[in-house]
Amino acid sequence: MDSELNKKIELSIKILKNSKNIVALTGAGISTESGIPDFRSPGTGLWTKNDPMKYASIDAFLENPASYWERAIDPSGLGNKILDSEPSKSHLALAELEKIGLLKSVITQNIDNLHQKAGNTDVIELHGTIFTAHCMNCKTRYKRRHVLEWVKEGELPPLCKKDGCEGILKSDTILFGESLPQDALSRAIKISRNCDCMIVLGSSLVVTPAAHLPILAVKNGAELIIINIQKTPKDHLARIVINQKIGKVIPKIIDKLKD
Repeated sequence: MDSELNKKIELSIKILKNSKNIVALTGAGISTESGIPDFRSPGTGLWTKNDPMKYASIDAFLENPASYWERAIDPSGLGNKILDSEPSKSHLALAELEKIGLLKSVITQNIDNLHQKAGNTDVIELHGTIFTAHCMNCKTRYKRRHVLEWVKEGELPPLCKKDGCEGILKSDTILFGESLPQDALSRAIKISRNCDCMIVLGSSLVVTPAAHLPILAVKNGAELIIINIQKTPKDHLARIVINQKIGKVIPKIIDKLKD
């Protein structure tokens, strides 16, 4: 480990030890170690190879919901990778940070449920979850695995099973053009304003409103630590910026905190 990185890790440990209300903000970069591709890394990010307005917008879904669900049953598709994924050592490290009483909440832009699988108990999902779907008419919810079985049986698009409804089912992920869940966003804003330390892991900090949360934290006196393989537009606000793979850094920090 080079000396500069070691200094940043030691300072991060000192900040975390002196904090009483730590919040983590996580993006796709924390889940790449679980085999889930991120969205904006040059050459590998999903949106560098696919047009999100064509594949992940509410307008595209409403125009052709059958096409969306047909892609959803592709064994090599993102959805199935997420359903079968397991927490990385970085997810487990955050769960450990909660267990030792330092981390209060996780705000995530991810839809993969990996923080919950790892053991975090207060997870705010800004962009929804891929594990459930809902009827666009009556709002009845269904487990995604059940919906995928209906699609595999030829039901395109899948429809609500409630008597007399037959509304189209949509994933509980937030698509481009949709508003974020108001309850989740309101809680995320409140928690960001009240924390005394925010640690950002694997977020490019370009997608709003999540990208504004570190600003709220810093304006209210919180320390900001950013760990992301690429630079972000909010790096200038941070006390510490570490441009490394999260799995090389955060588990080391947590292990030293436990010593």
